[in-house]
Amino acid sequence: MKQNVSLTEAVVRYYVMMGVVLLGGFTGMWWISLFGLPIFLTAILGMCPLKYMLPEKKATNEKNITKIIPVAGMAQIGKRA
Repeated sequence: MKQNVSLTEAVVRYYVMMGVVLLGGFTGMWWISLFGLPIFLTAILGMCPLKYMLPEKKATNEKNITKIIPVAGMAQIGKRA
């Protein structure tokens, strides 16, 4: 697997992991802190397995964009009589 997490995503994941661990610590339920481990691993390794499993978004081009059809009287909308 190659790295597919940008630096920004890694920083955000690290802060989310810190929040999860702190939440578990402050509430006294330390088992919640275990949910921070997968977040930490994806942040530090730079690999996200979900990005490998989900299909990539295709870039839109002009052929995929619908054309705007002008409607008669559109120029008068919003104008006062």
